Amino acid sequence: MISCAANEILMGEHSFLGPIDPQLLVSTQLGRRSVPAQAVLDQFDQAQRECQDPAKLSAWLPMLGQYGPDPLMQCETALELSRELVSTWLDTYMFASISDPAERQERAHSVSAWLSDHTMFKSHSRHLSRSELRRQGLVISSLEDDEALRDLSLSVFHATTHTFGATPSAKIVENHAGRAFIKQFRIPQQAPALKLDVGPIQPNEPPGMNPLAPTG
Repeated sequence: MISCAANEILMGEHSFLGPIDPQLLVSTQLGRRSVPAQAVLDQFDQAQRECQDPAKLSAWLPMLGQYGPDPLMQCETALELSRELVSTWLDTYMFASISDPAERQERAHSVSAWLSDHTMFKSHSRHLSRSELRRQGLVISSLEDDEALRDLSLSVFHATTHTFGATPSAKIVENHAGRAFIKQFRIPQQAPALKLDVGPIQPNEPPGMNPLAPTG
């Protein structure tokens, strides 16, 4: 989404972007999971169709019970906002050179709809190459055209990758003056195990002296 707010996107041969379909954090019995908003809507549509058969209702209830009271509205709003933001940014920046406003808006809308189509991409982690992005009309420049810039970009990429792998850092925003905002995640610490040093139960020990002795 951030890339779509640029005048052009600089990509190398092995660079890729991903879809912009929003993901929702859902608490389940197996912990919190990231779920595509479109997948939630599709699942509810499927449930409505299949639950017309009472025999299938018991299979759907545990799955549907994991969602809160307003998941459908959240999913629809998130999808609409994602498309609206990217379409607006493309219209304002990347496609600003298109003189016809109607053509510019149509192109921006088409690209944002394509990038947010979870049904087509199947995964939020789908790799979209620069050749595929160019075919959709995005303005992509090749990193290999400038050897010095390519080396500098790869150096920053490798340094950032090592930083994420060796520290709790999750996001880094740094300017040309070396000032940076670094967001870190905290790993919850487990409480230390309680060790009880309890000796064997003595047969003649008075009742109540050993808390682990059987009673009654």
